[in-house]
Amino acid sequence: MSSNIDTAIPPFGNPTTAGVRNNFSAAKEEIESLQTAKVIRIQHFNDSLKVFQQITASNTPQVIDFNSQLFNNGGIYTFDEANNEIEFSESGWYSASISFHVERQAAGGGAADFYIHSELKEPSGDWTDFPGSSRIITMDGASANQKDFHTIAFISQIVTPGTRIRWQQMTTDHTKTIGICTYPSPMAHVPSAAGISFSVQKISEEL
Repeated sequence: MSSNIDTAIPPFGNPTTAGVRNNFSAAKEEIESLQTAKVIRIQHFNDSLKVFQQITASNTPQVIDFNSQLFNNGGIYTFDEANNEIEFSESGWYSASISFHVERQAAGGGAADFYIHSELKEPSGDWTDFPGSSRIITMDGASANQKDFHTIAFISQIVTPGTRIRWQQMTTDHTKTIGICTYPSPMAHVPSAAGISFSVQKISEEL
């Protein structure tokens, strides 16, 4: 985004009050825009119950459930909880990060791969895989209730307002009982663990 501050104001000679005020007004607006973080965070958590999002079919992506919005600043995001999607109302460059717990409950029987990836959908288009967003975790099942924790960070350009993003999980063998898992507080002074947490922040109109 180009600046509206005019470096030629005030001019040499006879600057006008209106010109100087307009320039200060433009500077104030741009500074305040930078001071306001345009960020959203959604997650799946439960303080009292373990919630297991079991993948029910092999090699078939399954949309991951988010059940709460932790914060939403800047007025440029809409969290569609019913469909587990975030909608963007402004174009620009966005920084995103996601962290998740995945659990394999069944022991033995060989290894199975777990996949997680994001998809984007423009207002007039279909869901498409976001290149580079996939992560693969091999779970060997050496013991029951095998747990793994991972984070993903990336930068994405959203071109069309109204574009949506969602996350999917998949496994090569659903009989191994694998999926995103949310954990309650195990004891006093230890908080619950979100099964998945997704944050997005607008960082620039352009790079």
